[in-house]
Amino acid sequence: MRRKSDKEIKKEFNIFLILGIIAILFGIFIILLPIMPTTPYEEYKEKEVIISEFDHFYGGPKGASYDYIITEDGEKYNVTGEYSRSKLSEILIKGTTAVIKYDTNNILPFIKYAEEITVGGNKIVTYNNDAPTNWTPHIIFCTIFCLIGVLFLFAFRWQIIRNRKLQAKRDVRIMKKYGKLKK
Repeated sequence: MRRKSDKEIKKEFNIFLILGIIAILFGIFIILLPIMPTTPYEEYKEKEVIISEFDHFYGGPKGASYDYIITEDGEKYNVTGEYSRSKLSEILIKGTTAVIKYDTNNILPFIKYAEEITVGGNKIVTYNNDAPTNWTPHIIFCTIFCLIGVLFLFAFRWQIIRNRKLQAKRDVRIMKKYGKLKK
């Protein structure tokens, strides 16, 4: 068994270090999500569109689930706000003219959100982003990811300490067997 240096061990277990840092950064990102700036209601863009399709996207057992509309121009808007899906599916049929208030996502600017939809003067989707934020899930997930990150960092450190002890035991065995080595 050849001697491994700390540098070689660190190289071997860098995945623990990388995963630990990523988990901690993701936890911090989760806690910062509610305080990221959102567009005030007055700054939403307003547009009259003709509905081509209203549908629901279901991404599987672990995926996202949301409603969206596609206009005759081919633009897609995710529907947010308060609404009844059954009521929307009856009203938003092909050819329906609607006025939407929309904005783009701050993180992914190519995603558009229809925050408010009005058909025939009646609001069928109402704006609800001024509700207070529930911090509980953000704190829970931040804590979980930060703890996972710290565990990975401890695993990385434990491997280095373990390696130093193994190398010291190896040196003692060699010295017993061959005596003191010249350097």
